[in-house]
Amino acid sequence: MNQVAARARYEAQRAFPEEDILPDLWNPEFLKRGVEALSNYSMSAFNREFRPFYEALDDPWPLIDHDRSNVQDASIVVRQPFTITADNRIGRVADVSVEYVLAGESEPRFVGPTYDDFDADVVTCELIPIPFVEDYPYEDHFHVLVMQHLLAQVRDTYLHMGEQPPEAYLVDGPGKVSGFHGDGIRRDPDEIHVPDDYDFTIEFPDP
Repeated sequence: MNQVAARARYEAQRAFPEEDILPDLWNPEFLKRGVEALSNYSMSAFNREFRPFYEALDDPWPLIDHDRSNVQDASIVVRQPFTITADNRIGRVADVSVEYVLAGESEPRFVGPTYDDFDADVVTCELIPIPFVEDYPYEDHFHVLVMQHLLAQVRDTYLHMGEQPPEAYLVDGPGKVSGFHGDGIRRDPDEIHVPDDYDFTIEFPDP
């Protein structure tokens, strides 16, 4: 789907919100609900429920059912789905899922839940593996990394349509990792290694 078609589907979805025209995870208005839900989630719950996502990003291999030598490293995507309620709160943080492709194959394999496994609105964080430093301050930094990733997903849905994202969503770092017409697929994980002097005071946009 090219940028013109992507924009047309977005406008059609806005005109007919009850119709299933644009996939939720490519609808910026839907993803903004995920941003609001995560911003309202308590830090204690986040640090508990998103820990498996952090661990899988750091080392996805315990979740992969094949020997490392048989897997295309660049194909690995780690996903953390969570459901959102009608009032834009996190309902449930699901199990982590991993997508990968075996050497010599082109079709991806999946471990864990897929989008079709949910009967509620679901937002998915999706990142390539990140080898965190040994003393990474998880409780201080990981929430900001995930929030900026969701903001970047909103950014990328606009770029996917050939549109300039609203200023609030012009953040650095990886957003979408697949199916994207704009610039920035498969960003190097070094881009989200956080320097020691990083300012973690960021402003989240209004829903």
